[in-house]
Amino acid sequence: TRINGLLRLERGAATSLAGTAASDLATARRGGIRDAALSLAVLVLVAALALALRRSITGPLREVSAGARTLSSGDLDFDVSYTGRDEIGDVAAAFRDLRVTVGRLAGEIRATTTAISENRLDHRADVAAFEGTWAQLLTGLNETTAAFARQHGGRQRAERELAGLFNLSLDLLCIAGTDGYLKRVNPAFEE
Repeated sequence: TRINGLLRLERGAATSLAGTAASDLATARRGGIRDAALSLAVLVLVAALALALRRSITGPLREVSAGARTLSSGDLDFDVSYTGRDEIGDVAAAFRDLRVTVGRLAGEIRATTTAISENRLDHRADVAAFEGTWAQLLTGLNETTAAFARQHGGRQRAERELAGLFNLSLDLLCIAGTDGYLKRVNPAFEE
């Protein structure tokens, strides 16, 4: 009887222990599945955020890069539309400033070229509106224009002196071309 009591106690304990173990195992499995699902959800969320962050960076960078390539090819019509308040927005704003500066510089060069073609050799580019290398570039352009004006003035003086000498000379003077025809004769030659 005592042994039977002990056997019943052992069977009851074993049954109770088996039930508790099965319950603990089921709880552990549910917890593992829940933890795995939660980890997977976090991983998907992190991947989605990383993809969104990547696109928010690469899109504006692509636009600024395309603008830089377009500007370096000489096309000033491209504009970067990105205006974020981050570092890429700062780069985009600097690019827009550069495009405006290059446009102003090109305008100064065009104005100087037009003035030279119209024989307005006293025209000078506005160097004070620019800084650094841009100002140095326009200073060089102004110095070239001034040198051209000096050479042109010297040529005009020489032509006036030649005309005076040619017209006042009592000797017969003429200028013949390489084709054998007379290009110019002085008044004494015509008399």
